[in-house]
Amino acid sequence: MKISIFNVFLIIAALHGFAVLFFIFKKEKRNSLPAIFVSVLILLIIIQIVWYVFFLEGILSDFPHLRRISDPLWFLFGPVLFFYNKSIINQNHKFILRDTLHFSPFIIHVIVNLPYYLLSAQEKIGITSSRVFTVEFFVFLIIFYIQILFYLYRINLQLKNYIKEAKQQSANTEITSMEYLYSVLTAFAIYFMIDFSVAAIMFIQDTMWFIYGYISFLFLTTIIYIIGYNFFTNPENVIGVIREFKAYKKTNLGVIDIDNKLLQLNFLMVDKKLFLKTDLKLSDLALEIELSNHQLSELLNNKMNSSFYDFVNKYRVEEAKKKLLDPDFEKYTISSIALETGFNSSASFYRIFKKFENQSPNNWLKSQKAA
Repeated sequence: MKISIFNVFLIIAALHGFAVLFFIFKKEKRNSLPAIFVSVLILLIIIQIVWYVFFLEGILSDFPHLRRISDPLWFLFGPVLFFYNKSIINQNHKFILRDTLHFSPFIIHVIVNLPYYLLSAQEKIGITSSRVFTVEFFVFLIIFYIQILFYLYRINLQLKNYIKEAKQQSANTEITSMEYLYSVLTAFAIYFMIDFSVAAIMFIQDTMWFIYGYISFLFLTTIIYIIGYNFFTNPENVIGVIREFKAYKKTNLGVIDIDNKLLQLNFLMVDKKLFLKTDLKLSDLALEIELSNHQLSELLNNKMNSSFYDFVNKYRVEEAKKKLLDPDFEKYTISSIALETGFNSSASFYRIFKKFENQSPNNWLKSQKAA
């Protein structure tokens, strides 16, 4: 049997997924919630990829009991991805009995289709040889896409709320670990968008949908590679738990000498250069000027129109600009200067520098030298 190049690509992606699962199992944190949920997520993708290879290669004709075996698994993607994100950004999260309600669409689908699963091989061949897009299949797709849109929305909301609170309380670029979760979320969103297009084309006519199927599964394999790359380069991004941030309540600044506190802040940042401390936290700065975390956060928001994250990183960027023009640092690489000024990675430095200066450090340096 000759296997197409596309199917070889899918098989390689599935093997890559198995490799990631193997190394996750070897980790000490293999029993953590993030590790469990990401393992289930990878396994679901592998099953769908293998099933699609069987479909394209005509293997399902010889094994009719496999024909709809992957259908109910689609209802697991949304809940598993949701709880995976939740377990990473919420260190206190515990999976409780009530959470199993999220998996009720999967259970209902299995129960409803149980009569089909109990049919003989010959009976299944007779049913699945008819037109693919039946009324039942249409209902299945509508429910599935409503469910997946709900979870993609909830996950996006989770990440946005986390970043919002994190920027109020941390200058550490651990916030950038959200990029990994956003990349997984984006890849899933694109995949399901293309998958929806495939379903729409199938509803109109049973032609040309194979091409869109190829494209959608390319994005599905991309998710495995995104997870794998991040796991092998920084395992904590994939199976670790990042620091939880809770929203601060509004406090009364009326009894505080605000001008004096602003002067103290200026002294700590300009003279003592506390921003050079890579892991500087809101609580560190609050302790220095004898304010509570809540009060300092409100002071920055209301009086300086800035989050703690932006407040500290603005000083870091200004310090980096000085060093880029300093002859004593001429032999330093931009990445080295980034680390010298409090950033914990060159990637975060480039991104934050561009945010404040509207250009990359390289282009800014060229423009300064040209002037």
